Amino acid sequence: MLESYRATDGKTVKRITTSAYIWAAFACLGLGIYLVYNQILFGAFLTITAFPFLLLYPLVRALFGGKDSIGAAIVTAVVEETLKNQVKKAASGKKNGR
Repeated sequence: MLESYRATDGKTVKRITTSAYIWAAFACLGLGIYLVYNQILFGAFLTITAFPFLLLYPLVRALFGGKDSIGAAIVTAVVEETLKNQVKKAASGKKNGR
């Protein structure tokens, strides 16, 4: 679950592996769908929020030099919400016949 790598400044840094985030993302998706199917609303949180966050975080972390940081988590949350809003606008535009 943890990996060590040498940062650009020469320090050795431990971080959670990318594969752990990907596995956790798909576990959230599967569990979320199962819970929604059984009418437990926590599943909607897992599917709509946790799944995309865990899927996007490794990509954003790479842009931050590969370090786990609060800044990378905040940027991931902003990107996720922006993408969700764009998808929502595109879907509502198609419903209105645009």
